[in-house]
Parts: sequence; structure tokens; C-alpha cells
Amino acid sequence: MKRYCLIENGQLIGGDQQLPHVWRNISGLDLLDDANLKFHGWLPYIDTPPTFDEDTQYLTSEKIIGEDDVTETYIVNDYTVPEMEDRVEAAKLERKASLRDSIDNYLSDKHKNQQTYADAKLAEVDAATTLVEIRAITPNLEAVDSTTSAVRAIFENSILWDVDYSQVDTYVDNNVTTLGEAREFLKKIVKIELALLKLNGLVK
Repeated sequence: MKRYCLIENGQLIGGDQQLPHVWRNISGLDLLDDANLKFHGWLPYIDTPPTFDEDTQYLTSEKIIGEDDVTETYIVNDYTVPEMEDRVEAAKLERKASLRDSIDNYLSDKHKNQQTYADAKLAEVDAATTLVEIRAITPNLEAVDSTTSAVRAIFENSILWDVDYSQVDTYVDNNVTTLGEAREFLKKIVKIELALLKLNGLVK
């Protein structure tokens, strides 16, 4: 729906907004044509944002009052090098948190499905009435393999991958030197431990 700005004495007083039906002493302001609206100070609002690269650029704008309309005039700005560095670091943190959540949820669902499958197989054994039927009941280990692969993927991207016991002290001394680093290190350790517990069916 068309939007308007209110101009008085060359100054922007209100808008951009939809026209009110009742304004001051006028009823049906929203029914007037643009010529009559202009007489009362209401000009159409024109807003056409340019295309830009949201990764590396941002927009600033101001309303320019013209003879017959008010136009939102945009400037495309480039982020500075320090700003881009901050944006990249923030994106890394956000993405890593999202990946952790996705992997945790995936493993949790896999474990629940695996437990349900195992219970169903045990129930098949209970229901069997002959030795032939009992011997015929075999598990489909693809479910286990998929969970194992998912947990392995966590380890391959973790601080423990390809680190032997003799390297642990040095690793911690070199990589955990501040409170923030200690917090991140603890988060990784807890997630790895949780993955092991889920894999072994020790937690839900």
C-alpha cells in the first residue's frame, strides 16, 4: 500500500506511513488524490533500495524532500577491513555453535532410534517359538555404524584427534591461557564426553 510523508515549511514532520482517514479537520484524507494531498502537505514516499552484497556492504540512507515526493536516498558502504575481520570472527562463532547443536541433536536422535531398534529385536526373540526362528533374528548394524560415524566426525574435528597422552599437557599449556579459552576448552571436552556417553547408551 502506498505510503506518504507529511511536510510542513519544507521540513519532514511525519512518515513514512499510511494515510490516516481522519487528520486534523479533514475526514477522508486517505480518499484524496495526490494533488489534493500535496496541498495539505502530504507527499508520496518513494523507497527503492539498491542491490548490494550483504556480506561486505551495508546501506545508509536519508529522506530527500522533492517537489512531488519524498525519496529514500541510499548510499552503499563497504565494511572496513577491521569490521570485516570482526564479522568473520562473529560468523565463525555462530556457525560453530550451530554445528555443535546440529551434531548433538543428530546423535541424540540416533541413539534413541538405536535403542528403540534394539528393544524391538529383543522383543522378536521373546516372541519366537522355535530354534529356527530364534537363529533367524539378526540385527541391522547399519544403525550402529551411522551413530559411530557421527561420533567419529566429532572427534576428527576435536581437540583430541591425533593427540597422544604425552602431548596433552603441552597442548593445554599452549592453547588454554585465558578464562575465555578455558571456557571454550571445557565446552569441547564436555561435548566429547557426552558423545561417548550417548554412543555407549549411558545417557539419553
